[in-house]
Amino acid sequence: MKKGPSIQRRLLVSITLLIAVLVGLGSVALYFKIKSSYFQETDAHLTKILNLLTPEIELVDGKVIQEWIEDSRDTPYRKKHDFIQTWNTENGETLRSPALGDSDLPQLHGKIGEFVFADITLPNGKRGRAVGVLTMPVIENEHVPPGTHPSASPAPVLAVTAIPTERSLQRFTKLRWILFLTVLALIASCSFIVSTIIRKSLEPIAVLSEKVSQKLPENITEGFQIPDQFPQELRELTHHYNRLLRRIARTRARERNFSANAAHELRTPLTGISITLEQALNRPRDTAYYQQCISETMEITQSMKTLVEHLMYFSRLQSDRLTVKPSPVDLHELLTTQWTSLEEQADRRELTVRWDLQAASATLLTDEHLVRILISNLLGNAVCYAASPSVITIHTHSNGEDFHLSISNATEGVTHEDVQRFFDPFFRVSTDRFTDGDHHGIGLALCQEIITVLDGDIEALLSEDGRLTIKVTLPVKSK
Repeated sequence: MKKGPSIQRRLLVSITLLIAVLVGLGSVALYFKIKSSYFQETDAHLTKILNLLTPEIELVDGKVIQEWIEDSRDTPYRKKHDFIQTWNTENGETLRSPALGDSDLPQLHGKIGEFVFADITLPNGKRGRAVGVLTMPVIENEHVPPGTHPSASPAPVLAVTAIPTERSLQRFTKLRWILFLTVLALIASCSFIVSTIIRKSLEPIAVLSEKVSQKLPENITEGFQIPDQFPQELRELTHHYNRLLRRIARTRARERNFSANAAHELRTPLTGISITLEQALNRPRDTAYYQQCISETMEITQSMKTLVEHLMYFSRLQSDRLTVKPSPVDLHELLTTQWTSLEEQADRRELTVRWDLQAASATLLTDEHLVRILISNLLGNAVCYAASPSVITIHTHSNGEDFHLSISNATEGVTHEDVQRFFDPFFRVSTDRFTDGDHHGIGLALCQEIITVLDGDIEALLSEDGRLTIKVTLPVKSK
């Protein structure tokens, strides 16, 4: 048997991918947040350095004096670690901190007072971060704010400073690996935990599957016994499955009974034919006797023909091999026609009919042949089983969408248990009560199948005074 997709594998892969995406996105967001915070702090530090540096660029007697260079040369730490360079934009003169040697920093600048940042490579070959700004020299010990132009303003000075970031960037590389390995570990751990949870959660399905595989046809009606700790979803599934098994068991029982009853119904007339023919052939008879035997045999044969036709219709209706052919059908006319064919039988049983036809329009778009069989069986059933003497009431009404027909008659000896089995094939209340005609117990079952094909509804009701009513609902227009 070809294996289909595994629910467990699908859940595991889907949840693992979801966790991987969420954890991965979270790690990337965390990494860039930390890196962004670092560069913000670095840029703030560089800005602070330039803000401390620019007041030391002064204009004295028309000459630009930069006092920061002395501190950078005289302080041992700053001598090794300060990366500062300035340019006089008027004459191009430049000053470098000792740590730069003969190397130049990039000339980063925008408008006067605008700080411009960039990632650079320092003279020692390592990566760094630099900031530059155009600033005006301080005149008469007063710092001219960046961007202002005093009278007789000198040319601005470009100041650029940088700090190394190599070590910090190496830490970020390590952080990336740490986050990557952490994500892998989290995914692996979550995958194991999710796999365990899914496996434990799906164990009841395996238990139910084992019970299904061990179910034998002999005990199909017993259903499945499930423990109290079974999940609610599977309890519902098992409950419905048990109901399905009971319906299957009932269907199989009906099929067995149907076959046995059909064989019995056919065997009885065949036995009658056989006995009649044996008696006729036992010794020579006169012509009148032979004609009587032939007549009796023909009656029995006609009864068998009717039964076989009903069985064929019943089989075709159940197997959906019958095509509905809609056409306009007048139900009132059809009821009247079918009752006319039963009037002689009704008179013999002292039965009268009361018509209560309230439907303004009784024309339905439906299958005339099926409806004719339906009406014939219902009226024939009423005439056969009605208490004698009594009145049979035929009532109709319509709401425009559905047509309602009810046939009511008095009964004797019919119980509510009998009514519940009225539509079972071959069910008869009492075989010794057939006063006229041949009834095999297939008529009402055939009616129910016809109603199903026509998308209608049928039910049998027994009132407290013993009056039986068969109610039929048919759509006005065939669906």
